[in-house]
Amino acid sequence: MNPTETPSPVHYVGDLTEDGIQPFRVAAPDGFDADAVTAIATTPGMEFQAGIKNAADAPDAQGMLIRSATKFKDAAAFERHQMLLYLIRSGVGYDNIDVTLASRAGVATLNTPGASTTPVARRTLTLVSAWAARIVPGTDSLRAGKWEKKNPQVEPIDLTEKTLGIVGYGRIGKETQRLAKAQELFKGVLHYDVLGGNSNTPIEELVAKADVMTLSAGGKDEILTPELLKNVKPGTLIVNTGRGGNINKEAILAAMDRGVHFATDVFWEEGPKMFDDPVTAQIVAHPNFFGTPHTAASDEVTQRQLGTEGSTRMIEFATQGIVNPHDIPGHTLGRFDLGRREAPGVRGIVTHQSVPGKLEAISGALHGKGMNIVRVQNAEGGINGGHRLAMTQFDLDHTVEPEQAVAVMRDIARQVEAYRTRLLLFAKESNA
Repeated sequence: MNPTETPSPVHYVGDLTEDGIQPFRVAAPDGFDADAVTAIATTPGMEFQAGIKNAADAPDAQGMLIRSATKFKDAAAFERHQMLLYLIRSGVGYDNIDVTLASRAGVATLNTPGASTTPVARRTLTLVSAWAARIVPGTDSLRAGKWEKKNPQVEPIDLTEKTLGIVGYGRIGKETQRLAKAQELFKGVLHYDVLGGNSNTPIEELVAKADVMTLSAGGKDEILTPELLKNVKPGTLIVNTGRGGNINKEAILAAMDRGVHFATDVFWEEGPKMFDDPVTAQIVAHPNFFGTPHTAASDEVTQRQLGTEGSTRMIEFATQGIVNPHDIPGHTLGRFDLGRREAPGVRGIVTHQSVPGKLEAISGALHGKGMNIVRVQNAEGGINGGHRLAMTQFDLDHTVEPEQAVAVMRDIARQVEAYRTRLLLFAKESNA
């Protein structure tokens, strides 16, 4: 809460249902930081479903916090969770969530990139610095019992005469540039992002000019194609902390054969089986390769912060209906905040397809029952696979009885063919 704000005179009690007041249920099948779990479990009106090791074991969860292990990639995953409203992936990306299927199921999605932004940017520059200092060949030489101080292979590189090219100029790309500037590492910086921008450098130009290239792009699209990689100068370093699929696998191997260096924290397939792929095996065994096994944001502090970020977003939704407060792009819904409920009563949430007439039908159903709407807001997400999700929230006057709210929401769900609905009940604080 902002220090200038006064506490709300009411608090969230739970969800109104046909069976009475029920807590908002949250599951975290991939495990979560203990402090984050405690924050959810001790929030009035919320319930953390302990002991859940598999998403399928929490079919009645309304909110779910996942990492990379749990996948919501097929329709069956969403069909198993008919009450799921908010699906949060803790971390930078959300490749394990099919946002088109989530949109069609009426599920709001989110990821939590904030806490891991700086650690991933630091890992990016750590790999750059390790390359420039020749840490790997120097270590290999010493382990072989050699003292090769004059060997060109271990001679350090002065980055202040090099140009940095940043591919993917979002949170991590900008943080990489900030940290590099603070350390005065490069003579110049170019950057490219698919979304463009006033200072955007065409990727063809960036690839041709950069001496060090970093990838911190979101999404799974192949960015460094075979055609682009042919134009990378021998001796260039390419660092990938985005997604393995952002770089063409066969083409990067060919580039390494002609003198390009490659460092990465991410791979095309991750886990022990990745070495069964002959191309991946050749890449990691190549003398121009070094890397880490996707550990850039795996330290204890970052994981704790990611847990806090995820639990905070879930609590905001559970207790107020706030969705995607930082308007992170690519999700089923953008920023949605109806504002704090200031009086006892009921707040309704409906997810539905974004087509003409839905908002009018919701308002009509409420007015038809003689219910006064204090405020109402509707928002729609982007188009995912030809589908656009919408969410409507409304506050009912404090005179509306809980039984009336449950009955009218039943009518609304039928009339607008709602995907998901909620009725949040608010009561006076005991000391208000």
